[in-house]
Amino acid sequence: MKFLRDDEVYSVMGRKIFTLGCKELFDLAFVIDGSDSISAGDFETLRESISRMVDGFHIGSGETRMGIVVYSKDVAFTVPLSDDRVYLKNQARIMPHPREGTNTHLGIEAMTELFRKDGRDGVPKAGVVVTDGISKESDKTLRFAQIARDLGINMFSVGVGRYTEEKELIGIASSPNQAINVESFDELLSILTKLVQLVCPSMWFMFFLLCVFKKLFFIHFSNGD
Repeated sequence: MKFLRDDEVYSVMGRKIFTLGCKELFDLAFVIDGSDSISAGDFETLRESISRMVDGFHIGSGETRMGIVVYSKDVAFTVPLSDDRVYLKNQARIMPHPREGTNTHLGIEAMTELFRKDGRDGVPKAGVVVTDGISKESDKTLRFAQIARDLGINMFSVGVGRYTEEKELIGIASSPNQAINVESFDELLSILTKLVQLVCPSMWFMFFLLCVFKKLFFIHFSNGD
C-alpha cells in the first residue's frame, strides 16, 4: 500500500497547464463511506472533492460516465452512471452523511449493481472505495470486492486517517499499488488524482489534471470553504 505525500503528488508539475482532457472511454463509480467516525467538516470536504473530480474527466455523451454510492449501515444514496457533468457535480455536493455503521460490502455490492445495470459492453470499468476505517464485516467486504474484480471492474481503495487496515484496503484493490492511504481528508482532493493514472494513463493528461487540482485545492482551503 502506498502512503503519498504532497511533494510526491506535485513533483510532476510542469510550467504549463495542458488543456487536454482524459480521452479514454470508461465508466467510473465512487463508493463513499458515510459512517459516524467522519466529522461533518470532513464529510463536507469529501463532498467537494468528489464534485471537483468531475472536472478532471471528459464526461459527456459517448465519453466517460460517473456514478456515486454512499453507504453506512445501509446504502444511503446512489447516483446511476451518468454523462451529465452538471448533474454529477450537484449530486456530489448533496451526498447525505448517514453517520451509522461501516458496511463497506454493501457499498461495493451497490456499485457492482450500477455496472451490471448500466455498464457499457467493452468499456473499461473502475470503482474507487473511499473509507476512513475498518468495515464491520471484513470477510464480506473482501468477498464482494472479489466479485467486482471478477466482473472486470478495476478496483481502487483510498484509506483516510490512521484507523484503516492495510490488509483490507489491499484486499479491496485490484493490485497493491491501487490501495492508497492518506493522513486526512484535507489531502483527499489531491490524492484522488493519482488514481486515474491506470484508468486514464495518458501522461499529458496527468500533468494537466494534477495542475488543475493543485490549483483547486489551494483556492478551496486558502479561502476556508
